[in-house]
Amino acid sequence: MSVLYLLIPIGIIFLLLAVLFFFWAIKNGQYDDMESQALKIVIEDHQSKPKKSSNDSPEQGNDSEPGKHNQQPGDNKQSNNESV
Repeated sequence: MSVLYLLIPIGIIFLLLAVLFFFWAIKNGQYDDMESQALKIVIEDHQSKPKKSSNDSPEQGNDSEPGKHNQQPGDNKQSNNESV
């Protein structure tokens, strides 16, 4: 029962901090424009699509020997040379 003497003031302090933070956010304009950022996702901007460059070819960086498979970390595939 004596723990309530500690928890009630802590709860009141947290409540006061939350109310102060809320009014600070309103004062600084955090809630001024709620619609434009939500609509920004919906509006399609065809000009912002990245162009595919010629450097994005899958053959680039393939330094493995012919006939051997290039395994990435985490791949569980066995190469032809490791057949059981």
